[in-house]
Amino acid sequence: MDRQIVYPSAIPLETDLLNIILGALFQDNLGSAFTGPVFTGFSCVPNTPAALGVVVNPGAVYAFSQAGETVYSSLAADSTAMVKQGILSSA
Repeated sequence: MDRQIVYPSAIPLETDLLNIILGALFQDNLGSAFTGPVFTGFSCVPNTPAALGVVVNPGAVYAFSQAGETVYSSLAADSTAMVKQGILSSA
């Protein structure tokens, strides 16, 4: 997830706030003992017809990451750790 930026005098979109809230929700669900990435799905099945490859099915990964490690214009660096989500929606 990229840093959510709302410029001065701009009207923030509902998706700007929703992305931050979803990260906090995942962090609450995973608990305080969550220290590394968590993977769900991603089952691996052989190609059809058989070949030297596999198909990775849909899944998701959740991991801690910094909100924004670097300064961006008038925004200070934000070292707050939050849960980020990555989704593979098709095989």
